[in-house]
Amino acid sequence: MYRKEIISYIVSICLVLIACLLHALDFYHYIDFPIHTIVLILYTFVIFIWMHNMMNRVIRSSIVTRFRIIGILLICYLTIRTVKYEFLIENEDAVRLIRNFYFVFPLVLTHLVFLTSLHVGKSERENISHHWNLLWIPTCVTALLILTNDYHELVFSVDPNVRGLNMYGPVFYFVIIYIGLLSLCTLVFTMLPSFKNRNLASVDLPIFILIIWGLYTFLYMIGWKNFEYFKIIFKSAEFNILIVVLFIESLVFMRLLPSNRGYESFLQISSLNIGIMDLNGKMIFSPKMYRDIEPSLIEDALLNPIFIDEDTMLESAKIKGGKSFWFVDFTDFNNLKRKLISISEDMLSENELLKANSILQKNMVKLEEQREIREHIHMKLKPQFGQLKYILMNLPDDENLFEIKLKHACFLDVYIKRYANLFLITKNSIKI
Repeated sequence: MYRKEIISYIVSICLVLIACLLHALDFYHYIDFPIHTIVLILYTFVIFIWMHNMMNRVIRSSIVTRFRIIGILLICYLTIRTVKYEFLIENEDAVRLIRNFYFVFPLVLTHLVFLTSLHVGKSERENISHHWNLLWIPTCVTALLILTNDYHELVFSVDPNVRGLNMYGPVFYFVIIYIGLLSLCTLVFTMLPSFKNRNLASVDLPIFILIIWGLYTFLYMIGWKNFEYFKIIFKSAEFNILIVVLFIESLVFMRLLPSNRGYESFLQISSLNIGIMDLNGKMIFSPKMYRDIEPSLIEDALLNPIFIDEDTMLESAKIKGGKSFWFVDFTDFNNLKRKLISISEDMLSENELLKANSILQKNMVKLEEQREIREHIHMKLKPQFGQLKYILMNLPDDENLFEIKLKHACFLDVYIKRYANLFLITKNSIKI
């Protein structure tokens, strides 16, 4: 975990604890000023910190856009509650209108969280089916019915004297069932990839958060007496906001959504001599060789590659949030070059030049033959290369699963080598 992430977590926890303390002080009348605006500001900071983290960590732009929408909706959700209690609590018409808006937010937020769960277990290049967009039809129609409730009363009764179950219409129960189904589907789609990969440990944290949300909802509905103390410091709107943020954060933290976390382990076990530097010139990941490379050289290599020594060339490129650099080894090339120079010095006669030209022509034929062999092998083994690349790009953190994936990669490597060897032995045949 990076230092900036730890700081953001600590700041967010402190802001939430301050909001809880304000609720407790207000309940026991230790303060005599309205706190809803202050709580709104505190939770707005928490949401913006979360949105900033998602923008820096999540790779897929469409998911980042959805998270921004969720963050804005969460802020609006809490803002409407604040306006209600701070300014319009005595206005029955305004309170009734706010109640309609208030009921739309859980519906839309649950829908967006469900769409997020569809990306669990997929890479940044995998898309979800466009047919899932059809689910917006019942969501939007239901939201429209909620907002226009004053004209048909299918969601809530507008009569202030009505109490109990009579104040709810059929659309209200449909929304409750619909949100429940979306929540259940979110749970299923979150766990499904882990069942397939037999790595249930990766979904422990998201499932635990959903269980906490379900427990809170259950205790809230039955009105358990001892639960009232918890409701004092965690109002339902604020708790729902925290659950949405924590659930999505857990998906990214456990690498269930494509993010830029965990590349250090891949780079450490790979043969790539690569490093990463941030915008301030601080080394984020050091290469295996030339660990003390000067940042100024990395900057210069952005324009043109630089030779560190006779056999090593430095190249670099800009990436989001910094620069990546790597070293190219020219040892074999230089050895070949020296051999060619040595050979050329011995070619003093015309016969030797002709002989060298003949050898060169043969080498060109061999190179062309090798190119054809390489293209044929690449075409035949494209699925295996794809599987091997996918495994190496999605190595899990779990040690046991990591070992299984690595064994699978070794099996693919052996298969590729055996196929190539058999093809070289029988390259004059059309089929192996």
